[in-house]
Amino acid sequence: MASAQNPLSLMPTKLRAPQQGAAWVRRERLLQLLRSADDARLAVVVAPAGFGKSTLVAQWLAEAPATSAGAPAAYAWLTLDEHDEDAGRFLAYLVGAVEHALQRPLPAVRPLLGTSEPVPVYIIAQALLVDLSALRAPLTLVLDDYHAI
Repeated sequence: MASAQNPLSLMPTKLRAPQQGAAWVRRERLLQLLRSADDARLAVVVAPAGFGKSTLVAQWLAEAPATSAGAPAAYAWLTLDEHDEDAGRFLAYLVGAVEHALQRPLPAVRPLLGTSEPVPVYIIAQALLVDLSALRAPLTLVLDDYHAI
């Protein structure tokens, strides 16, 4: 049975959106499409490799309107690769991305990660759902390179 890995070994670069560069190409039409889907529960950006999907989504997030409280809109970014097919590894990174976005540990799931005894993945997933359901403000989750898993 799969279990989550120790979250202390997460690569921080997988938890951050690409940083804006001077060479970024703005795609106003595509940005407008993403803006028009702000209330959507799911948005999928599909294009061949190298066509700027990650850059587009990072630009969209950087320009997202502030919350009603005036704070920047929260988003969790997770760049995936073929090694993230393992459910335990995926969940550990997903928790890390959400905690990075919120800048605080998730109380139900955090104690389950990095324990000396492996915790079943379904228990970790349930605890993550408990933590996510307790959020008071919206959180956008980006799974970059999702096709890799």
